[in-house]
Amino acid sequence: MGSNLLAIGKIYKVNKAIDRLGGVKKVVKKIQDKKKRGKKSFKKAIMEVFEESGTGIGAIAAEILGVDQVIKNCW
Repeated sequence: MGSNLLAIGKIYKVNKAIDRLGGVKKVVKKIQDKKKRGKKSFKKAIMEVFEESGTGIGAIAAEILGVDQVIKNCW
C-alpha cells in the first residue's frame, strides 16, 4: 500500500510539472528541441525539461516515462 502511494505521488508531481510547462505537446516539443540542439540523450533532455518546471523532478519524470528501461534494454 505504501509503495502505491509513493508511485501516485510521483505521478502527481510529474502531472503538475507538465501543466506548469504548458501541457504535453509543449513538453514533447521542448524535449525534442533540447535533444536536437545539444545532441543529448533522451533521458538528459527529459531531465532538463522537467527541471525547468522548478520542481526538481527530472529524474523521476525519466523513470516514470520509462525512458530508463528503454535505454537500458534497447541501446
